[in-house]
Amino acid sequence: MRPNAYRWLGAACLLFASLSQAAPCDPSVPEPTWTQLTAPAVALRYRFLPDTVAVSQPLGIEVIACPRQGAVAPDNVRVDARMPAHGHGMNYRPKTTQLAAGHYRFDGLLLHMPGQWQLIFDVTQAGQRTRLTAELELKP
Repeated sequence: MRPNAYRWLGAACLLFASLSQAAPCDPSVPEPTWTQLTAPAVALRYRFLPDTVAVSQPLGIEVIACPRQGAVAPDNVRVDARMPAHGHGMNYRPKTTQLAAGHYRFDGLLLHMPGQWQLIFDVTQAGQRTRLTAELELKP
């Protein structure tokens, strides 16, 4: 390959990476398997891996957190799950893997009983924590 061809290939890869990274946080881009949560400083999208959540079956969550206009990029994201009616959460902590800036995968979540669960996402930006929550009804 000629040197100019490498430059074009590199530019195309960078363009593709930037487009694929931005799309999950853009609410105008339809993403049927992702759920979006927003706060003043951050937009967060998540999806379950596998996409069906069942009682006592290990699952993962993929999360992409993006700063909203004028905010700084997220430094860290954590996920947890609680059952408010029972006053407890999961028995295990998920394993966290950072895939890219603002892009995480959490494995080993286990929702061990049916009922109303709360997914809790803590996003840290410049030392400030933003908590986003989502409700999940888990059937027996």
